[in-house]
Amino acid sequence: MDLLECAARSIAKGQWPEAAALLEQACAREQRGSDAWAVCTSMLGECLTRLGRFEEAQPLLEGTHAVLEREQGSSAWRESVRRLVDHWQLRGFLERAADFHVLLVMDDRKRAATPTTTRTHSEEATPSGNQQGNPGSGKSWLDGWSEVSEQ
Repeated sequence: MDLLECAARSIAKGQWPEAAALLEQACAREQRGSDAWAVCTSMLGECLTRLGRFEEAQPLLEGTHAVLEREQGSSAWRESVRRLVDHWQLRGFLERAADFHVLLVMDDRKRAATPTTTRTHSEEATPSGNQQGNPGSGKSWLDGWSEVSEQ
């Protein structure tokens, strides 16, 4: 199992410090600016956000989103946007979070208008674009933002 896989397992368990340490090593091995580096660095930004290290996380998340922008609509791009939404929401900047959430809503609409049989289950759009809602409620903190973005 490689470092990225180990880090992903740590993230799934909420073991943010362990995941961050693994991701720092993994990112150092990737060519800066490559898609693999961007995915790894975005994951590191998520860990730093969850650890409350917002000032360190922000440039990583924004920089990797810019690298992945060329692949708009891909699962890696969607994850980078989701991580930015979560980052800004956790910092309490809901308007900034909504700015990025709108990108997911627009991508959802584009996907709905373009039927495809090659989309995998993991790439299916969620109504809110955010899987990190209130535990047990079945709702995201952003439920309803898609209606706001239409106005």
